[in-house]
Amino acid sequence: MNRRWQHLYEIQPRPLLDWALDQLAEQLHQDLARWPPPDLEWADPAERARLDAVLLRPAPPPLPTQRVALELARLELLHDVERIDFFLRSSAARTELPDRLEEESALFLARWLVESCSSIRDAAPDKLKRGDLVELLERLERRILGSAAPLRI
Repeated sequence: MNRRWQHLYEIQPRPLLDWALDQLAEQLHQDLARWPPPDLEWADPAERARLDAVLLRPAPPPLPTQRVALELARLELLHDVERIDFFLRSSAARTELPDRLEEESALFLARWLVESCSSIRDAAPDKLKRGDLVELLERLERRILGSAAPLRI
């Protein structure tokens, strides 16, 4: 075989789901980089007004806040509300989210992530399971945090 094309022969096939999750994680990562995330819709103007400080930040929330938001969203997808509640009432939450702005930012971001996962799942009915969406968040987490350890509550 011609050496020029040898590398193509050696490439391993990649499952479509694996590729799709990487593409979706990259899109969510890009959406978060353009703060606030695009295409926000508000049914309640009062809720929008309440989140003005979060949405008017000049950049995405800091990594510790994003780290908390990713974990809260992951736990929400796993329906583990007890651990969410325990964390939010704990001193660890106050350590990770030192002020009201960071707390509101983490809660907003977690909700945005869960809603994004739900809309992705709705766009591909019967293709993605809850575990796939958790994997999507974990891939996003690796993109955002890099070598920093994820938060596990």
